[in-house]
Amino acid sequence: MKRGHKPNSAPGGAGEAGPGGMAERPQVPACPTRQPGRLQRHLLSGEFDQLRDLPIFESNFVQVTRLGEVANKVTMGVAASSPALELPDLLLLAGPAKENGRLQLFG
Repeated sequence: MKRGHKPNSAPGGAGEAGPGGMAERPQVPACPTRQPGRLQRHLLSGEFDQLRDLPIFESNFVQVTRLGEVANKVTMGVAASSPALELPDLLLLAGPAKENGRLQLFG
């Protein structure tokens, strides 16, 4: 490096050290501002009070046969049981009930 040359920092201060010398992470909202998915709507229905207010990342999966027919459908969700956790600690699996087609948690 040249003498007297100060390296450029990333825009917005990313990567700059905060108090204690640790790089600060950007603030992420606790709950996304999108519509709740099918699994989260099922949990909000009141049957699962402990899981009701958890922010959940969910996705739908479909297993198909070699002929292209749908064999299984499952919704998988991951959530953190506490906002203090850095990583999710819950994995939820749900699928359609045979009687009425509504979502049903596996387990």
